[in-house]
Parts: sequence; structure tokens; C-alpha cells
Amino acid sequence: MASNRERNLKQPMIEDYGRSMGEAYWNGMYDMIKHYRALLKMYRELQHAEHERHQAGLEVYRIAGKLEVIEYLFNDDAIMEVKEKLKSELVLAEVNLADKKVPTLNWDKVSPKHGVVRYF
Repeated sequence: MASNRERNLKQPMIEDYGRSMGEAYWNGMYDMIKHYRALLKMYRELQHAEHERHQAGLEVYRIAGKLEVIEYLFNDDAIMEVKEKLKSELVLAEVNLADKKVPTLNWDKVSPKHGVVRYF
């Protein structure tokens, strides 16, 4: 038979929830706040990555548009230097765009003790 000391050391209800109803309420509230803050942080990181990728894509399309205008309007040799410079900028912008990765949200990464409640 277990002694009182051993029983007091193994009290999962008190460890999980606290000694009183108020403490259990605030422990649950704190866990919920931590959970939703972590979800908000993940969503902000996702939005930031999407914004960076969008900006890199805009840069690619801006340079490609300049090249189209130069090819359409001008056929001079003096413009060839500008055209070559724009082509090199376009290659760099495309490489930059390829480097931008948008992460996927890992809903299991941030979960309370009993798992994430999914509503969809």
C-alpha cells in the first residue's frame, strides 16, 4: 500500500488543473492565451512570407515589362546596353523569387495538452 507521501507526489489532477477552481480557471485561461498567441505568430509569419514573395514577383514583372517596352519601341544599338543590364536584373530577380518560400501552417506544432480543436 502506498504511503501518504507517495500519494501526494502523484496527483495528476492538481498538476494539470491546480488546487482550486480559480487556479484551474486561470491555468486554462493562460494555456488558451499561449495557444492563440502561438497561432497568431504562425499566421503573421505566413503573411510576412507571402508578402515577401509577392514583392519579389512584382519586381520580376516590372523588369520584364521594361524589357518588352524597350524591345518594342527601340531598336538602336545605344539601347542594347540598357537591354543587357535589364536582362541581367531580370535573371537576378527570378533567382530571388525562386528563393522565396512560403511556409505551410503546421497546426500540430502549436497544440495544447489535448490537441488542437479544428473547426473546419
